[in-house]
Amino acid sequence: MVTSLFGQYRLGNETYQYWSLGAGAGLYQNIDELLIPTRFDGIGLNVNVAFTIDRPRTYQKAKFQLDFGMEQNSAGYNGVLLFHQLNYGFLFQLPKKTRFYAGARLAGGTNDHFYAALDDGHLYWLTSYNLQGSLMYILDRKRNKQWLMEAHLVLAGLVSRPEAENYESNFKNNAIWKDVHTNFNFASIADYLRVEGGIQYQYDIANSFRYDLQWYSYPDPEAVTSLSHTITFIRRLGTHKYY
Repeated sequence: MVTSLFGQYRLGNETYQYWSLGAGAGLYQNIDELLIPTRFDGIGLNVNVAFTIDRPRTYQKAKFQLDFGMEQNSAGYNGVLLFHQLNYGFLFQLPKKTRFYAGARLAGGTNDHFYAALDDGHLYWLTSYNLQGSLMYILDRKRNKQWLMEAHLVLAGLVSRPEAENYESNFKNNAIWKDVHTNFNFASIADYLRVEGGIQYQYDIANSFRYDLQWYSYPDPEAVTSLSHTITFIRRLGTHKYY
């Protein structure tokens, strides 16, 4: 008899599938030298939806998350942030009977910032579609109570940033989606350093709290650095078991 990743006990080679919904709040920091070399600090809310397939030796998860918030720098200038990310990860259990998993994750999304008082015609963004290396560890405490720890590091991907000199408004002709998906450049870990990590505590069969950290730095066309801390409550929407 072995436990699944979330506290349900297996008698054999069962597979568990389930949806989950999450909602929470976060703290955000951003320095974009393309605009101004000062730090903006913000607060915001996040929501996410995820689908998990939990097999005896593998773990798959697809997740979409949306963050929205307000930010301000030390001079009193305000900004708005809007992030979205979709990712899919596939991990394999390392030596049998351990609780370590390793694999890869595909991720894509955009971090948008808008500073009306400083530049009312442009968005400042980083759009990225990338491949990540992933690690996960599960610590079982007792039935239906667990800690889950995971870390992800971008290995390579495509990155879009605004041009250094752009005199056309991003809001002209409703071109926002097109603009944040142009001007892509290939980036490796050498120039696009991005780390994401999370710790999740499941306190009963359906409910969890989770802390996530995301940090990235990219040098072109001017340096941008971003950091976020989020706390999320997660509710599982039932579980289907297959043999």
